[in-house]
Amino acid sequence: MGLSWGNSVRNFQNLTKRTAIDVEKSTMKIVDLTAKDVKRYAEQATPVKSGKLKRSWKILKRGRGKNRKVEILNRLDYASLVENGTSKMPPKRMLAKAVIRGDRLLKRRLEALKRLTSNKFNRGA
Repeated sequence: MGLSWGNSVRNFQNLTKRTAIDVEKSTMKIVDLTAKDVKRYAEQATPVKSGKLKRSWKILKRGRGKNRKVEILNRLDYASLVENGTSKMPPKRMLAKAVIRGDRLLKRRLEALKRLTSNKFNRGA
């Protein structure tokens, strides 16, 4: 069970260096920060009996640049049963809820970077 963001960096590839902002590096920081937030949100939404499921959320990073992939996952066998529910247990949707919050947060952060970059570009920085 996991989540991936792949296209975030591609949206900023064509900006000029005149802005004096390393857009790719800034985007990577935003994606990493958002992944940490999504992991934290998933942990907060995870029901606790022994605490093992809650402690098992991980962030996995692979690749570089526009091939970079960040995943939030839980490799415990029963994580998907808790997430999606069973015939005897309703779904908890810990990751689904975390992803919704994370997507909103990622969009706000990328928009803020876009505004900052546009402002510097328009001022001729």
